[in-house]
Amino acid sequence: AHHNLRSVPDWARVCPELPTVEAILACPWCDEYASIWITPSCEDEVGAMRRKLSGSLCIGVENTDDEARIERWAGFFASLSAEDLVAAGAPREYFDVFQPGHPLFDRTGVSLAERWSGSWRSLLREKAALVDALLLSLVAFNSWVRASGDSSPALSATALRSGFLSDHDAASGNWLVTLQAAAFEGLTGHVRFDAAGERAVNYTIYSAHGDMLAYRPVASFASGGEVVFSDAPV
Repeated sequence: AHHNLRSVPDWARVCPELPTVEAILACPWCDEYASIWITPSCEDEVGAMRRKLSGSLCIGVENTDDEARIERWAGFFASLSAEDLVAAGAPREYFDVFQPGHPLFDRTGVSLAERWSGSWRSLLREKAALVDALLLSLVAFNSWVRASGDSSPALSATALRSGFLSDHDAASGNWLVTLQAAAFEGLTGHVRFDAAGERAVNYTIYSAHGDMLAYRPVASFASGGEVVFSDAPV
C-alpha cells in the first residue's frame, strides 16, 4: 500500500476507489501479494486476456545468484565505517546524514551500520548484477594493465574516461575486447561472454496454461547450445 502511494504519481487520481493507505488495507478484493491490482469490474477483461495468452511461451533467465557470496559482500560492506570509506576516497560529506546534527539523522537516528543490517542489505541482493558490472570493469582493467595497455598515451585506459574520443582510436577497440574476454565468479554466478558479446547465461522456457495463466517449464536453453524440451507446450 505504501509502495503504491509513493511510487505512482497522483495515486488518488489513478485509483480513486482506493485513494489512501487505509482504503487499500481495508479493501476486500485486493491481493496483498499480487504485483498488479484490478477491480472486480475488470474480471471479464482479464479473463479474456488470460484465455488469449494461454499456450504462449515465456523465456526467463535462469537465476544463478550466489546467496552465500552476496551475504559475504553484505557483511564486508557492513564492516566498513564512514572513516574507512573516506580513507578509500569517498567524499566525507556523503556520510553527514549519519552524524548527529544532520536533520535526517536527528529525525531518524539511523546509523550507517543499521542501513546495512536492513534495507541496504536487501537492495544489494536485488541489485547484485550491478556489483558484478563493477567487478567486470575491475577484472578487465587488471588484465589491461598486465598486458601493458597503459604503456603509451594512445593505449591509456584512463583516456577512455576523459575528453573527446575518436571512434577509431586503438584503446576503445582493445578495451572492448578486454571486457568481452573477462571471466570471473560473481554475485550472480559465473560471468563470461559468448562470441556475440552477450553474457553467457542459461534460459528456461515456460508455457502458459490454465484459467489463472500459470507458467510451467517446458524447455531449457544453454548459451551456445540448443533448445532442449522437457515437456510439450500447451
